[in-house]
Amino acid sequence: VILLLNRLLMCPRPASKDARLFTFKEVSQHCTPDDCYIIVDDNVYDVSSWHEKHPGGRDIILNLAGRDCSDVFRSMHPKRVYHMLPKFKVGRLQSEGKSEFARAFDALADEVYNSSGLMETNYWWYFGKTMISLFLLAVSVSLFILGREWRSVGTQLFGAFMLGVFFQQIAFLGHDTGHFCITHDRFWDTMYGVLVGPMLTGISMCWWKDSHNTHHIVPNSVQHDPDIQHLPVFAVTPAYFASLYSFYHKRVMKFDAIARVLVSYQHILFYPIMALARFNLYLQSVLFVLFNEKCEWRKVEIVSAIIFYTWMYKLHSTYCLTPAVAVGCLLLSHAVAGLLHVQICLSHFAMKIYSEPQYTQDGDHFFDTQLKTTMDVECPEWFDWFHGGLQFQAVHHLFPRVPRHNLRKLQAKVIEFCKEHNRTYHIYTFYDGNKKLLAGLKATADQVDKSGDKPVNFKESMLWEGLCAQG
Repeated sequence: VILLLNRLLMCPRPASKDARLFTFKEVSQHCTPDDCYIIVDDNVYDVSSWHEKHPGGRDIILNLAGRDCSDVFRSMHPKRVYHMLPKFKVGRLQSEGKSEFARAFDALADEVYNSSGLMETNYWWYFGKTMISLFLLAVSVSLFILGREWRSVGTQLFGAFMLGVFFQQIAFLGHDTGHFCITHDRFWDTMYGVLVGPMLTGISMCWWKDSHNTHHIVPNSVQHDPDIQHLPVFAVTPAYFASLYSFYHKRVMKFDAIARVLVSYQHILFYPIMALARFNLYLQSVLFVLFNEKCEWRKVEIVSAIIFYTWMYKLHSTYCLTPAVAVGCLLLSHAVAGLLHVQICLSHFAMKIYSEPQYTQDGDHFFDTQLKTTMDVECPEWFDWFHGGLQFQAVHHLFPRVPRHNLRKLQAKVIEFCKEHNRTYHIYTFYDGNKKLLAGLKATADQVDKSGDKPVNFKESMLWEGLCAQG
């Protein structure tokens, strides 16, 4: 026993994970998939072995490698996830302390998440929104049926209009559940999301979350944010003229001859393209579900998508008076639903563009990054249904898990915070926001060099690659 005690006492104890101190510069050097460090609340974590298993996708972590993820982590995760962090801890950040503004934002975030009641969900409110959306679908289907009985093309076109309104309104519910805003439980929100996503709208929840979550953490970052990477049809900044590499799509976004032509007229083509944009989402969803290894609920999504395409096909093939009417109804419903795409683009296209993700020692704070890249839309409370929460995009980006019905209260709180700390909160009317968006697109279009145009070879363009499911 004495020998054993002596041996134990003489053995060196394992070093504490708090013992090693890192400078921000040292952490920033660990920024590759095989050597990936992040900072959360001044603790340094080695997540090199975890990013492949991350439920939100590996790209989210890799985009933040070597950076301070404290605010991003808090915005995207509930408290219980923090308990998983210690096993990845390798040390602490040698910090001189947070700025006064950073401490103030921490206090605001603590209030929002823990003591304000803004995280509490009104389930009756969401039940009502769900019933209204299903009512819109029922009205649309009824009009298709009545139009056939009455031999009325106008009635069926009105049914198509209502179908487009349904697509727009239920997408807002999909957005809420994709952020776990309703139950705050990953499983139940995902199951609800499958209903309002692939089953009723044909849009994959897994694809949307993979893309949209990436957008949230690196908004308007030229090479990292998929929500502004729209070549060959749009370029929100002349930086895309250089055929940049997309870290999300894992490919070069070629600014080819077709892109040069389309981008030159993007301010004119914007609304027509928005009217057809939904078809691209169908394609992206199918490709992601069938071929992307990151699709977590593949079987559920495939079954749900089959149900969607079955009822959509039956609705248009069985009840529409002629094939021409069926095509007209399909295009009309998707054009109406295209309003949603305008609302999404409005939030970010005309705002600040970053060349790199922020959250570094010299970069913008999380709060400033989100506010500089996002605009809100001013509207009366009775008109909130039309925008579906997208009118509060800035506060949603700051606190994405807050239920939609609490965003107006949260907006007032954040605007007051901005006044206290000399920050600009960008809010425009829907009309002025669209003017700003189109002006930004035109400003970029005017910078396209048309002097060196080469003959267009469609088979070498990004459009051709997209049609062939490449990249």
